[in-house]
Amino acid sequence: ISGIAQVLARHEELWQQSKQDALQAMSVGFADRMRRMREELAARETTVSSITRYFEALVADLTDRADRDPKTRLMNFQRFIERLEAFIALEQRGAWCAVGLADIRSFKWYNDAFGHALGDRVIDRVARLLREQVRANDLLAQESVSDPRRELREVLGRVTRFVQERF
Repeated sequence: ISGIAQVLARHEELWQQSKQDALQAMSVGFADRMRRMREELAARETTVSSITRYFEALVADLTDRADRDPKTRLMNFQRFIERLEAFIALEQRGAWCAVGLADIRSFKWYNDAFGHALGDRVIDRVARLLREQVRANDLLAQESVSDPRRELREVLGRVTRFVQERF
């Protein structure tokens, strides 16, 4: 009987060792699969982040292009009015700001007298000079509405109403 007990004990020992080896192999395989899955997930996350940054930059660029004159790169008048109204709405009592308007529509004469190429160069140069002279926080715009006097009256009316309401 002791021989049988020894054989059974030996088989039990081998079975336990085999079980330990199988668990260790499964553990190593599981760790490798987890590592590969983490790497794949990181690669996908990098791809998603890259795509997100690309689309954010694209939307910002398209928004900027929609808000600016393509030739002079000055903000269009509608966007300028929106920014001015937002600025005025956020300012506190006692804060001052100035709005200046430069009418360069009379430069149409250059177009008529010397051609559109020279007129465009003059307008481009005026825009460049204005951009060089303003501070980083200042707003510059190019107005291009069909009836600028109406738009100007509306702007001045809104600014006047704001001043009357605040002071």
